[in-house]
Amino acid sequence: MNMSLNKLNPLLCLICLISLVSFSASAVTVSDLQHQKMLTIETWLSSEADSNRADLNQASQQSDSAKGEALLTTVVGEQITLNIKLGTNRWFTRGTQIDNIELPNVMSKQREQFSVNSTQRINGETWSFQLWQISLYPQAPGRYQVPELGLSVEVMTPSDGKVSGKLVSQAQLFESIIPDASLPDDNWFSSPDVNIEQQWQQSNSPVYVGDSLTRTVTIKAADTLSVLIGDIIPQTANEQFQTYSDPVQLFDSEQRGDYLSTRIEQQVYIVQQGGELIFDDVVIRWWDTVNKEMKQQVLEGKVVIVKHTLTSWLKYYRNTLIVMTCLVIGLISLFMAMARYYQSHQKPIGWLYLQAVKAKTWPKVRRLLYYKVRQSNQQLTLFDGVKQQNQNLAVNIQQLDPSKANSKPLTKRSAYTLWFAVKTDEEKPQSRLIRRFLTKVFPKALPQLTKYSNQDPESK
Repeated sequence: MNMSLNKLNPLLCLICLISLVSFSASAVTVSDLQHQKMLTIETWLSSEADSNRADLNQASQQSDSAKGEALLTTVVGEQITLNIKLGTNRWFTRGTQIDNIELPNVMSKQREQFSVNSTQRINGETWSFQLWQISLYPQAPGRYQVPELGLSVEVMTPSDGKVSGKLVSQAQLFESIIPDASLPDDNWFSSPDVNIEQQWQQSNSPVYVGDSLTRTVTIKAADTLSVLIGDIIPQTANEQFQTYSDPVQLFDSEQRGDYLSTRIEQQVYIVQQGGELIFDDVVIRWWDTVNKEMKQQVLEGKVVIVKHTLTSWLKYYRNTLIVMTCLVIGLISLFMAMARYYQSHQKPIGWLYLQAVKAKTWPKVRRLLYYKVRQSNQQLTLFDGVKQQNQNLAVNIQQLDPSKANSKPLTKRSAYTLWFAVKTDEEKPQSRLIRRFLTKVFPKALPQLTKYSNQDPESK
């Protein structure tokens, strides 16, 4: 019996020792490790100018300064980095989970799924560090407080056990401002480095109605988000072309701590009319966070000469063609009606005079001039019936006798000049119109007498 007890004592001691160690290990918590300074957490904010993911020493200095009195001040839309550094003299056994940030008027994005890991010798001990960085982008001016964030961690205990729990980061304050009062209310962004490209493509050369032109604008900006870059190409309504916008392409990438955002806009224009097609310039503005100044780039528009097809030409000049056709038809109808009328009626005296001058029938020219003088101013001689500066021509035509060799010839130009030099009554044009209107409304009792009395007998 004693021998059995002696054999059991070592076994019982071993079981008790294991239980004691297990109890000690289970009794250690994340808070205990933090109080024993075996697990640390530091939080600070940094702007684009002083943020460096690779330099942990600088990060530590930034965390110390964050506890000071200085308040980080940035520009609206500028990237702010929330840095959270975890450290332990043991090691992390599982990935760290960080709570989401909910802050009004501030966009947040954890660009990387993994932390920057490093080791450092401190007081003869090897410490493991994790640096987590979350990008913040204020959308309006004001003062903001980043709330405390919970971080779920799991580390090894001094007894080589595992313990998991939650650490809490420190709340952080920062202020966002509008850097320049001349900035527009919207459609600008903040970035230290911007690259802008524009491309034009056309389906055919030269461009005809129905062809298409494509305008593509690409913006690449560092340390921002693609969604923060506003619309580039304005939507224009124009009768000369129809506009179709392709879906906007947004890309955000990271390479060795360098963040690059890309926005690509593309518009397709279908030409509807011929002629000169003008596309406006596009102005892109941004705040340079490095040089602290407003910058802009003008993307030049384009002037395109569009040629007509037969269908588009007829469509474009449709109204003009309709009006011209109606005018031509009306003029032809008028001339035909006049021709039919003058086949059975006396021809106008002006037409007869023109034909007589053209044929150089000077006696008839002289009779028609007498007739016009009689009708226009009731004079009996050409000398008295024409204007004073043309009376010499009137004397020449009165003395003209083609049968005599010494007779001074009359030119066609002189004949036309005399026709327009005949004086008219001093009666006002309005009175003459009224008299003619009354004559039409109230004709004379014997109109044939008036007709034949005023008519040149040889012009029938």
